Amino acid sequence: MKIIKFLALGFYFVLFNAFSETYEVGDGAQYNLQFKNQNVKLSIYIADKDSDSLSVEYHFGKSGIFALDMWQQYKLNVSPKGVTVEKGFIKVSPVNPPEIMEKEHFFNAQGLQLPSFLFSKEKNIQKYFINKEIIELAGASLRTSHYQKEQDGHVVDFWISEEVKPVGLVKLISKSKKQKFNNYQIEITNLLKNVAAAIDPSQAMKMSSDTKMKLDASQKMSGAK
Repeated sequence: MKIIKFLALGFYFVLFNAFSETYEVGDGAQYNLQFKNQNVKLSIYIADKDSDSLSVEYHFGKSGIFALDMWQQYKLNVSPKGVTVEKGFIKVSPVNPPEIMEKEHFFNAQGLQLPSFLFSKEKNIQKYFINKEIIELAGASLRTSHYQKEQDGHVVDFWISEEVKPVGLVKLISKSKKQKFNNYQIEITNLLKNVAAAIDPSQAMKMSSDTKMKLDASQKMSGAK
């Protein structure tokens, strides 16, 4: 797992359409993630759901010498008060069993916590609204709402659209002069249907010392520890 630094990006891309209440298992979207002159395919999709929770899974894929084939899945409790992360799982390769993530690896201690506003209701993020914009991506013209949030020199611009349910995210640009790991860009490439989850939580094992060491190193690199 050569490109372990992508693990540090983790949960910040678990984005749902805050304006939609309908989630179908297997639905999602694929994105191109640009990070430090590298392109990674990022897929985000609904892995499972019940009356008061959603499980979202995402896959990082990259071919070449430093190949990457890794999944993460989170179970989220959903209520009128907001969204909380209940459980997390990681699968570091197609042949490895899923492992149970420790809560200390769910979040980054520095930079903007995107779920704090992307999981909010529309009225709660209106103060970050910039403009209504048309974005040309993936061979389509998408009607979007452009938002921007800034904290301690970390600026995140993101474009949300009802046309790309259920994830809702069309484009995101993150910039920071202080924290280089917060410089990245995401753009949607296509919608996904009927994606089968790669992680079965019932088969998850205790996190191995090797995976924990790599996650700890990734967070240390990003300043999270």
